[in-house]
Amino acid sequence: MTQDCIKLQDEWPISERRSRHTSLYWFAVIVILLISLVLFLVLRLRKQVNSCLEATSKILKEASEIYHLTGIGNRHFLDHKFDTFKGQDIKMAFLILDIDHFKDINDNFGHAAGDEILVAISNAIKKICKKNNLFARIAGEKFVILSINSRE
Repeated sequence: MTQDCIKLQDEWPISERRSRHTSLYWFAVIVILLISLVLFLVLRLRKQVNSCLEATSKILKEASEIYHLTGIGNRHFLDHKFDTFKGQDIKMAFLILDIDHFKDINDNFGHAAGDEILVAISNAIKKICKKNNLFARIAGEKFVILSINSRE
């Protein structure tokens, strides 16, 4: 019996060490899993933030290139299009339109009336523009139609 007690006393520290190693192993596994989960969530959140920023950037770019009242391009739109054409062999034709005495319309009838006229003129011109035409308002009452590689 004494030998059994001695044997048990010798085995007990080994068993306790194994138990501690097992507990430490599971603790390490759980910590690694939690860190992995946090990293996964951070990366997923970052991807969502990037998607949101890209969408916002696209909306802001469009808003900066479209004149809100008429829904047509502005000078920034035209500049951007010209930048995309650099280095290409493209034939272009410009038609510049200027509404005569537009200041008199604004002065005599108000800016709301002037805005209505700009919208009406823009809508009429949009209807006659071809698919390969770019239509933009470049200033006040000045518009441009840019025909690209047109054979018509």
